[in-house]
Amino acid sequence: MALKLDLAIVGDDGAIVVLGEAKRAVLMLDAILKEIHDRYSTADPGEEGRNEARQPAWRLWQIRAPYLWFIGPAERRAYLVRYAPVAFEPLPALPRAKDIGLAHVSARRVAVPNLRGQQSPNHAVQQPEARDARLGC
Repeated sequence: MALKLDLAIVGDDGAIVVLGEAKRAVLMLDAILKEIHDRYSTADPGEEGRNEARQPAWRLWQIRAPYLWFIGPAERRAYLVRYAPVAFEPLPALPRAKDIGLAHVSARRVAVPNLRGQQSPNHAVQQPEARDARLGC
């Protein structure tokens, strides 16, 4: 299963806390939210098919992230997500890291989850030692 996420903020337990979706036009954000609400709020739409709303709806159903961050040109929208049915509560901004348990140095190194099911073309993501060597760690 390849989720092909635009952005994800991952907690210490490996769960995705914030799912981010980037779009090239602000008008797409409203249309996507409306279509998710109208067509995909009560059931997982499945992996197959390509449309701008089905893909983020499927990702939400698979991941069940508590927060959604929609990003467009000069626009950032944060939502608290509820499930069964999917509903979006607009927030003025994403919560602060300390308010959702992310404002600390992890006691252990959190591995980057393999969300693609295949080797990433960005080998530094899949091979932390390569990234560390580049950064001089």
